[in-house]
Amino acid sequence: MRILVISTLSDLREGVLAQLRDAGHDLVVVIPSMKTARERSDLSGFALFEGDSSCPGDWQRLIEGSEVVLHLAYSTSNAPECGAEPRHVLRQDSVFQTVEAIGRATPGPGMMIVASGPSSSPDDPSDASLIKDRLEHIARTVEDGQVALHFIRTHESDDILAALSEDARCERDEPSSAKTAHSEVDSEPACLALPLESILNDPEPSKTFKMLEAIASAGVHIVPFTSSAMYEVLRHRESLQFSRYVIMGDGAALLDIMTEDVIRTELLEPTLLEELVTCARGVSPRLSIYSERGMNLISDGSIPPLAEAAGILGVAENMIEGSLHDRPATRLFIQGPPAWVGRVQSVFTETWWKSGVIALLEYHPGLLGVLPPTADRSIGLQRIETLLGAPRRSSVVLVSSPLDAGLIEIYGQTWAFGPFADVMGRHATRRFPAESPLHGLLGDFLARQSRR
Repeated sequence: MRILVISTLSDLREGVLAQLRDAGHDLVVVIPSMKTARERSDLSGFALFEGDSSCPGDWQRLIEGSEVVLHLAYSTSNAPECGAEPRHVLRQDSVFQTVEAIGRATPGPGMMIVASGPSSSPDDPSDASLIKDRLEHIARTVEDGQVALHFIRTHESDDILAALSEDARCERDEPSSAKTAHSEVDSEPACLALPLESILNDPEPSKTFKMLEAIASAGVHIVPFTSSAMYEVLRHRESLQFSRYVIMGDGAALLDIMTEDVIRTELLEPTLLEELVTCARGVSPRLSIYSERGMNLISDGSIPPLAEAAGILGVAENMIEGSLHDRPATRLFIQGPPAWVGRVQSVFTETWWKSGVIALLEYHPGLLGVLPPTADRSIGLQRIETLLGAPRRSSVVLVSSPLDAGLIEIYGQTWAFGPFADVMGRHATRRFPAESPLHGLLGDFLARQSRR
């Protein structure tokens, strides 16, 4: 079953997620700090979402389609994160936010597990009444709904699995109409993501397009992804009728091929964006700034956006010169003379890249891209999957470059092929050499789908 796990890192015991996944459950995990999560090896390979209880829309999107919500609630006074995170505050707010979102979700979860952990016997006795009041409020909030609520006093995986198995026993006793509803949810179509360049450059394109049309006819969502300029995608739109959307810029945006609308994912926070621009201005005060729906570019002097940046920024007439949008951004470009761009890159590397706050992509010596690191790009793709209505941890993704590695973290199976197959092979479910024709791999995928 699909489980939404909400937790702080101090409460998320090592091995809990692995045991839940080994038991056959599909997990989406909400945590307060992606940066801190990267320090824990036991969290690698999981779909992580940096949640903010002040953004109800985030909770709503994550809860929709989840069968169970597991909330690891409350830290003790000596929890490792208490120095940086107010005790109880994040968890109590997010529990209420979660409960409210459950009531609005369609379809919503049938069960919520609140694991109070060791705080059920808090070190500070004054906390006991607060915790008791909070838990009673949660119970009153959901008691009139269709959500089965369970409280457990540990964060151990065995106790969580026991609560889940109790839910499974209830499912077996459901009337046939309820079972039919569950089976309809379980039969969601798969989603196939693959690089657009591999489709367009395949040696036998006619066979490839026929195979893709057959896969789409079988109910599979096909979502190409590309870092290429938008006009390249639109130039081939007639050949891409098997797909409605294309993922642009490694998860930075979603392009609707039919309407040409661009849906941006929001990943670089405004405060970080301002810091980056201020730092670059310290290297050279002669900056020109361009913005377009969440994409930003700074240039040394009055150089207009280079082709690589302009293609991803979007339509030229929509660009605003001289301002940064007061909203999260998907990417920041730095362009100018190679020596100047190199100095900016050096400063960014020492200040932010080494700490894992940003990733740097060098298109060429005169153009640098600043984007969230791999784990954050996977969050962007989770949001895109929500917009597509595609199931989480979908069937397969074909990887053809190191940049696409971020996709690995949110897909259950990964096939690596092309010139980077050897590099990506250790992460991949299957690996194919560069000379493998794409239509052959797609035929293999279609045959596997027909056996499901």
